[in-house]
Amino acid sequence: MPPSRRLVGAVRILAPTDATALGTWVGVNQHGVAATLLNRYADAADLPTPGTVSRGLLVHSVLMARSAPELIDRVRRASLGRHQPFTIVAIDSRHRCLIGDWDAREFEVDRGPEVGLVRTSSGRDQAEAERSRAAAFADLAKDQRPSAALLAAFHRGHWPARGPFSVCMHREEAATRSLTVVRLRPTRATMWYWDGPPCHRPRVARRTLTRSR
Repeated sequence: MPPSRRLVGAVRILAPTDATALGTWVGVNQHGVAATLLNRYADAADLPTPGTVSRGLLVHSVLMARSAPELIDRVRRASLGRHQPFTIVAIDSRHRCLIGDWDAREFEVDRGPEVGLVRTSSGRDQAEAERSRAAAFADLAKDQRPSAALLAAFHRGHWPARGPFSVCMHREEAATRSLTVVRLRPTRATMWYWDGPPCHRPRVARRTLTRSR
């Protein structure tokens, strides 16, 4: 469902909602901390075990953090054994980017690399999706600086071709279902949400969240 403003504890957040599990896969809070989660299909069990909790509820619960390091620490201290494998990326207004990988055994954290980072998930071939999409981004950005417009075009595009490894993904049994863009400014966070495959240019919902001082 489109983004909405709500409280996690006493902290205001802005996030879309998974209509089934009521969690989220991406969000930003009043402190200028943003997080997004990717499923790690290759590490996941074919069928969730009894007691498995939606990964989206984990994202929702840690969005009260005041910084990217605090958000990752909250993830580390959560009961991760209840969740299927995932990658979570945390970014804050001090330009800190941390990536946490949970493979159902260990939670490992690394710093995000330079601008141009492409982390992705694929139910078809994780390694090939990462290679193909990173190469496509590098080719697109080789003659221009990364910008909001370039990133939006990249996520709506079909480099190198429309199919299972394009960023706007299309397979017989699955397809990209939405696109969410977050922009942080000193006084507010803005979120744009495309409800549907972004290459079809569906209706866009725009929401803002006032940042705390």
